Amino acid sequence: MASAPSTAVLVGTWSPQTELERDAVLRQLDRILSSSVFRNSKRYPALLKYIVEQTLDGRGDGIKERILGIEVFGRAPDYDTNSDHVVRTAAGEVRKRLAQYYMEAGHEDEIRIEVPAGAYVAQFRLASEILSARQLSVVASPVVENMPDEIAVARRFRVTPFVIFIALNCALLVALSLWLFPGLGGTTTLQKFWDPVFATEGPVLICVGLRDGQTANGEAGSAATTAAADPLLHRVAMADMLALARVASYVGQRHEQYRVLDSSSTSLADLRNDPTVLIGAGNNAWTRRLTDRLRYDYVLDSANRPIAVIDRQHPERRDWSRSSDPARESEKDYAIVSRVLDPQVEQVVVIAGGLGAHGTEVAGEFITDPDQIRKLEAFVPAGWKSKNLQVVLSTVVVKGSSGPPKIEAAYFW
Repeated sequence: MASAPSTAVLVGTWSPQTELERDAVLRQLDRILSSSVFRNSKRYPALLKYIVEQTLDGRGDGIKERILGIEVFGRAPDYDTNSDHVVRTAAGEVRKRLAQYYMEAGHEDEIRIEVPAGAYVAQFRLASEILSARQLSVVASPVVENMPDEIAVARRFRVTPFVIFIALNCALLVALSLWLFPGLGGTTTLQKFWDPVFATEGPVLICVGLRDGQTANGEAGSAATTAAADPLLHRVAMADMLALARVASYVGQRHEQYRVLDSSSTSLADLRNDPTVLIGAGNNAWTRRLTDRLRYDYVLDSANRPIAVIDRQHPERRDWSRSSDPARESEKDYAIVSRVLDPQVEQVVVIAGGLGAHGTEVAGEFITDPDQIRKLEAFVPAGWKSKNLQVVLSTVVVKGSSGPPKIEAAYFW
């Protein structure tokens, strides 16, 4: 392993057209499979070889998880892809080993073979001019200064004034959260909750809802333009900001990379590319979209404001709604925390949103505080780490201050 990683910039994807070009890709594949990062394994070379050969033969669109499970790993034609994650796990390992291979010196001018996250088709690239990672910092992730050079160069995200502004605020928030929340270290339960997120290739996308609840349409232009004149702190509710600070701090403590977008600037492609944390309920259209088929969901009013939590298995239940006790100057708020492998985006998604601001605040606390999430141990079944889950939380708010989160219900599947 060489001491300096490659910093070759890649041009757009390349499609081999001639037999000579396809032979060149196959020779590159042989070099990769015979390297130290692949040659001691059987399943990962087999998966990569199948994907590359099928792509070169023009059958890339037909490479699906079930087909790979059958053809590469010998699964039965009717095997359950929801409970058997062999393909997803192996694909993540293949992506990691490909990154390791190209990090070694001497490979910077070779044909690049990639398997993008969220897909099982190969992409091919040709190395272009050499630029330093520092020159590329304006087009890398918001946390590029903490990224290894090879990741900063390989992942180029669109940059808008909003992203620049939010990146600066996130740096401040991380520092602030480390001071405010010193107990955010991992414990067994906390690590088990987050491990499926970090097992996926790519930085974690943190998508936060806006105060005005703009519609998520994947178009960043208007949101970015407005954000330049309207600071982030005026566009994101304080409870959502605190949840964002907690999540960013914990992800950073796990030495993982992350990027931040608001819900109106987040596209479906963003969610398909990386594991995602959605913060907010009614003000985050992606939360509404990805929870509309789950057991626990939000009841919304005409303005898309959440007013209650519904249990789809018991729709007659209506007691999880915000309530107040004027005599005690207190109220009760509710939240839902979900961690699901979402079939719409084929990525692990964590969702934390409350009926009100206090609900979102305690949802963020629950998924980052080891003492709070330890309460889940009383509900978890065997093997819950690899299962989808939803948790309904409540909190008592007295004179504007939230109490600790209480688990009302938990569901695993």
